[in-house]
Amino acid sequence: MVCPSSYDLGEHARVVLMSVTEGDDKPLKYSTIFNTADAAVITKIDLDEAVGFNRIDALKNIHTIRPDPPVIEASSRSATGLATWLAWLDAVAQRGRPLQAADGA
Repeated sequence: MVCPSSYDLGEHARVVLMSVTEGDDKPLKYSTIFNTADAAVITKIDLDEAVGFNRIDALKNIHTIRPDPPVIEASSRSATGLATWLAWLDAVAQRGRPLQAADGA
């Protein structure tokens, strides 16, 4: 999660995946990746109670680092949030290449 956060990789969009098992403090610990992310996906959301994940603190921490990214809460097991995640990916795909990449800059 941390290594490529400081580098422009030429991606169309940057997404940070954060598992509830990692804890709600990760946005503060790894602020660079959250600050440069176009979206944040909180995964394994169905395990939040079992691992003591504080959803409110996690959202507060994400928005402290970057106020505007969409935050998608998802679970592959229950399919919670997957339609939202796929719709977000589709919107990015429909948008096409970023201007910088298209003009060779």
